Amino acid sequence: MCRSGHDDMVRIHVHTLWKLFILLVTVTVVSSIRCYECENGVNPACGKYFKAYQFKAQKCGDGSPYYKCALQRQTEADGYVGIARVCYEMGTLYGLNETDGCREWTNEIGFTALYCFCSTNLCNKGSNPSPSVVLTLTGVMSLTISFFYP
Repeated sequence: MCRSGHDDMVRIHVHTLWKLFILLVTVTVVSSIRCYECENGVNPACGKYFKAYQFKAQKCGDGSPYYKCALQRQTEADGYVGIARVCYEMGTLYGLNETDGCREWTNEIGFTALYCFCSTNLCNKGSNPSPSVVLTLTGVMSLTISFFYP
């Protein structure tokens, strides 16, 4: 009798955790992401040794889920490395894989740059943006469920 009550209690807690998870994902998608926006050609503090305290984060896209933070890095023929941190609107560059992470992209006229995408607030401050909080929470939820339901 006592065991059955415990199982019911565990189901209630797991159900509550799933509701909170879904609520968090929904809020993350609906709210505007905030990203750093700068170029090291305009302000050297935006370069390789980024000084975040010198920049104010910008809201991207007024709540649109079609924005990510991005870091773009390109090396010029003279060796200069240009770095830009931006709010990136998904679908802007044809043929570019826009999933979180870094990858090189070359356009039809030979322009090549490294693009790093991320989906959490202020994640474009480093040279390699942090993974999405949603992926982290998914892992935590999976571990929690596997603990209660082996």
